[in-house]
Amino acid sequence: MALSFEFRLNGNVVRVEKISPNTTLLEYLRASGLTGTKEGCAEGDCGACSVAIIERDTNGQPTYRAVNSCLMPVCLVAGREVISVEGVANSKLGIRNSELQKLHPVQQKMVEHLGSQCGYCTPGFICSLFEGYYRDDLKTGNDLDEQLAGNLCRCTGYRPIRDAAREAFENRKQKAESRNGGDEFAERLKQSDAKLGAANYESDGEKFLRPISLDELLRLKKENPDARLIAGATELGLDITKRFKKFSTLISTEAVAELKEIKSTPAEWRIGAAVTLTEIDDQLGEEFPALRDMLRVFGSRQIRNRATMGGNLVTASPIGDSAP
Repeated sequence: MALSFEFRLNGNVVRVEKISPNTTLLEYLRASGLTGTKEGCAEGDCGACSVAIIERDTNGQPTYRAVNSCLMPVCLVAGREVISVEGVANSKLGIRNSELQKLHPVQQKMVEHLGSQCGYCTPGFICSLFEGYYRDDLKTGNDLDEQLAGNLCRCTGYRPIRDAAREAFENRKQKAESRNGGDEFAERLKQSDAKLGAANYESDGEKFLRPISLDELLRLKKENPDARLIAGATELGLDITKRFKKFSTLISTEAVAELKEIKSTPAEWRIGAAVTLTEIDDQLGEEFPALRDMLRVFGSRQIRNRATMGGNLVTASPIGDSAP
């Protein structure tokens, strides 16, 4: 069992060791000196903790996804790439007291439109805007609102934030040619594989396991009968942050190929248990607009980027039942 794991943070490879798998990504970032990411609610409602990660979309292409770091155990980012608000301005800004090199277009527009008041929510908004900036499917005002629906501004400064988002996204289209050649984040997507591999990690008797096949998943569950299965952690994360539970063994389903497939036949759709709600929306939303409408009020963008239909059915939360 490995005593450490690595992931890429703001352009730098970092090694995690001697840290409980039950530690959240938010806790890890702040303990590492990256305090731009904030805790507001610790349950995925306010968006102050938002960061971006690189994932694969339904077509298998690398893409940025905004996620709630307050719900995501740090072990889940093993082998992944994470961008916190510090890295949005400069992907090499992974060291304390580094000089700010440049603002990202979404940050620049927030400055120009006076989109920050007390500033507590601003880092989370920036990371949601960052994801939106690299999406090609934001075409309407409703799409823009939906992108920001997972972030709360308690100063109620939404209009300038929305204006900043609209102008940043409009300018993105106009600068598409230069962006493709000069935007390091766009270039990073081209270079990234974003494929999750197997992982194992142990610290002080607590274990994290990530198999890549269904057979291996079943074997590990048999060997660790008390282990908890974990996918997006939007529900299990609450056990950690709100109920203060510690799990001796976590087994991730995220890299199990059989559970990540969406297949269709002339008669039906088959959705793997580890497919996220965002992936379901992207794949089925056009054919089933009622499903898309339901998903968009079911959870915020950050939650849907992590939550799975299988996890929703298994947890059977009385306040979070998906439509039958």
